[in-house]
Amino acid sequence: MKKPFKYLLVFILALALPTLDAAAYSSARQSGVIYAEDIDSFAAAVGKLFEENYSDDYFSVISIADGGTAADRDGEIIPLGGEARIEDGNLLLPDGAAEKITGGGSVSLFSAFDGGGSGDNEVLTQSDPYLEVTVKDGCANITRPYQTMRLIVKSKNLNETFGAETVIKGANDIYILQYSSEEEARSACELLNGLNGVEYAEPDLYIAPESVSDAVPYEEEQTHNSWGAAIIESDVFCDYLIDTFGGEDCLPEVTAAVVDTGIDYNHAFFEGRISDKGKDLCGGESPQDTQKHGSHVSGIIVDLTPSNVKILPVRVLTASKGGSVAVLAAGIDYAVECKADVINLSLGTSGTSKTLDDAVKQAYAAGIPCVAAAGNSSIDVSSYSPANVEEAFAISATKANDEFAVKFTNASVGSNFGAGIDFSAPGDRIRSVFLNNSFGYLSGTSQAAPHVSAAIALLKSADKSLSIDEVYDILAKSAADLGDAGRDIYYGNGRISLSSAPGLLSAESPLFPEIVKTSELSLEGNVVSVSFQNLSDRKKDFSVIFCAYGEDEDLTQSRVFNPELAGGEQRDITAEFKEAPYAVKMFLWESLDSIKPLAPSQTVLNRQAGA
Repeated sequence: MKKPFKYLLVFILALALPTLDAAAYSSARQSGVIYAEDIDSFAAAVGKLFEENYSDDYFSVISIADGGTAADRDGEIIPLGGEARIEDGNLLLPDGAAEKITGGGSVSLFSAFDGGGSGDNEVLTQSDPYLEVTVKDGCANITRPYQTMRLIVKSKNLNETFGAETVIKGANDIYILQYSSEEEARSACELLNGLNGVEYAEPDLYIAPESVSDAVPYEEEQTHNSWGAAIIESDVFCDYLIDTFGGEDCLPEVTAAVVDTGIDYNHAFFEGRISDKGKDLCGGESPQDTQKHGSHVSGIIVDLTPSNVKILPVRVLTASKGGSVAVLAAGIDYAVECKADVINLSLGTSGTSKTLDDAVKQAYAAGIPCVAAAGNSSIDVSSYSPANVEEAFAISATKANDEFAVKFTNASVGSNFGAGIDFSAPGDRIRSVFLNNSFGYLSGTSQAAPHVSAAIALLKSADKSLSIDEVYDILAKSAADLGDAGRDIYYGNGRISLSSAPGLLSAESPLFPEIVKTSELSLEGNVVSVSFQNLSDRKKDFSVIFCAYGEDEDLTQSRVFNPELAGGEQRDITAEFKEAPYAVKMFLWESLDSIKPLAPSQTVLNRQAGA
């Protein structure tokens, strides 16, 4: 996330199916076009195509470094049997490397890059239409973008099927075209991108979560599940919020959308913390998590925030097969529709996607920050979406000693990096929620991202009017500067820290409305008093509450006043307590109903009764 971006969302009117049952889907398939312009119908239709065309040999990326002797295929390290080289933008593999990478199952896919039986490295022309090789910063990434055999097309009026066996017409001028082969999909994509009236055509990429398992026994009796709580000092900010607003019950509700595999509604850790607007875009009635990834991510946010922060679960990934770019974009759209305060995206795909780019920019235009995992392939984040979208917060991962996660513990993969990284956060061996009321460890940028989403939720708890740029600036100024001085390719603006955020917040944002002036709270014997003035030119109702606490910090007495002040009027409020309390705290609200603080809470000690 760097600079503001103005984005106009254009809605078009057309026929829409309110639901997409099996009969309607079958009928629509026969006619060739499915009209599904509401989010539920669109996700259901795309989800059916995804399930029908899923193949177990999907992969997202194979990364090979210049001079490297091993390839990283989705976290699996495979020796090449020699050095790979990059020359003049071409990838040169040692003889036989293709078969080792693919296990002999898809050798033909790599024949265009392999020296064959000559024994020497040889530059060959890329001829396989299914593969794309991107060479950047000394690393070659091999992807298979058309493996879904499905295209996303944005066009005002796509008046033919272009050979697709199924066409879905969604909202925002989006069409989904399903083909029966990768060759057909690629040819159609090239054709469509050359036509007038087509804004873009691109493959519907395979989306996967960004976590790796770590079989470590869960340690009980922890103050927080995540060791990251102490590192980012979330408790410092939580204490600030509670002291300022007078308790968790006084904080405004903040919604963190987790677009992922759903959430475990039955887990005790989530009691009272789940929004009732949860959505399953994978065909279920509710976003009940069956995989644990979304629950683990959500658990990190809950672990680091007060009870005012609610999780909006949006399920876009199936239990074992991942998901599609089209459905992920729909999930982001739904979170925007629900006016979430922050959107967590602990998932993604290798490559770039205009569809995800548009979805993130739509959220940005609505004032909702998208926090995206940088990816776990040890490659430049520019090759990973949606973290490579300029308007997203791209998050890399750190270990407990604040080292950059070059490799996660007990794993062969590490965090992505690059100039596009905005912040880093704890992401190695993070304890959080598993299914069936259990807890466990996962590592990855999937775990780093929710630490940042939680930090944003805390800032929004203090001031919901904060813009994305204001949130970004506060996080950047309060972050711990690690690695090279200033912004760098590993930590971005630094590892998230909230220790200095309260001071930055009060200095840079209107936390309290300028409609009241308050004197210092005073206490003489058993009588507490304060003077305040209505600074507005209109009559206003106020609520003043004095809460008296004993030495054990238990509430012993309270006094409530609801004065009505004319514009400019000043008034003194006094209250007498039967016994001298140890401390009195005052809260000033606009009204008892709205519980909108007008000033920081004040505390005065009765030193006669104090120890």
